[in-house]
Amino acid sequence: MRRRLTALLLAMALLLCSCGRQAKNAGQQPEAAVLAVAVAKDCPEAALRVLEDFCDDIERLSGNRLGVQLQHWEDPMLSGAQVVFAGSDTLAQALPAFAALQADFTFSSFSQMNDALNAPTVQELLSAPLRSRYGYEVQSAFYCGRQYLLGVRNDLTGAVRTDDSDAMRWAVRDVRDGTIELRALTVGASFPKDTLYYADTETLAGLLPPQTGELVLCDLGYRYQTGMLCLREGLQKELGQRDYATVLEAAAIARPACEAAYRQLDEEIAAALPDRVGPSTRLRRQVREEQAGLTLFQQWQQLYQAIEEYGR
Repeated sequence: MRRRLTALLLAMALLLCSCGRQAKNAGQQPEAAVLAVAVAKDCPEAALRVLEDFCDDIERLSGNRLGVQLQHWEDPMLSGAQVVFAGSDTLAQALPAFAALQADFTFSSFSQMNDALNAPTVQELLSAPLRSRYGYEVQSAFYCGRQYLLGVRNDLTGAVRTDDSDAMRWAVRDVRDGTIELRALTVGASFPKDTLYYADTETLAGLLPPQTGELVLCDLGYRYQTGMLCLREGLQKELGQRDYATVLEAAAIARPACEAAYRQLDEEIAAALPDRVGPSTRLRRQVREEQAGLTLFQQWQQLYQAIEEYGR
């Protein structure tokens, strides 16, 4: 009798334990869907901080329905991630449409670049080859600084300063044949007269103040660097309208944040290097006229025309 009672009590205990476990599981939240965001391993630091906040914002805005995994790839376009951030200069190595964006004076101002690259018509022209090759579409373009030339006063900086067309042609020839050497800016660089250094916003800001020389900064305002936030084709159907809208909302927060970070660095450069020259309207026009006959311009004439609409 005692053995039967013990067995009955044990069975009841197991039953109650099972019921308690079921009740506990019923009260738990469903596991969050994981969204993969891929970036390049060499993603610039300022852009990476913005992307980390972007991932946090997706989780926060979704009420943790979405978990986000930030992945680092040699080539993020090959990651298969739902969201990819890639530099337009990197994309230009594989896709002529993005190479067209790197041509001199494609953009006449920051506002034209920013407005055009975030306009649906231009984004569709860029997304078509991107979709065909990788299965992604451009969602937004983030400003990630610009390219600068840095050196002492020489033929090239003088030609830009005076806007002398003949001097500019000779200076460009000197760069091409190696009379004026062009190097990437590094720590401890010296500045001989026959050398120019190039650097992007983040690199140059990180090396300020310059170590030697009376320097002239050639502000190549037309050579903007952008990061393309790309979404995998069909992502809206995959996530559903609610979570897809959350990703778009987080992107709308991240884009101006990235712009603010890089424009602050540009301002620090301007304050540290006040002796600067920039291309004039006349020089822009001459370069554009010379480039108009190039194959790249002819192939992507529709893209250039769409961009030009935002420069008027």
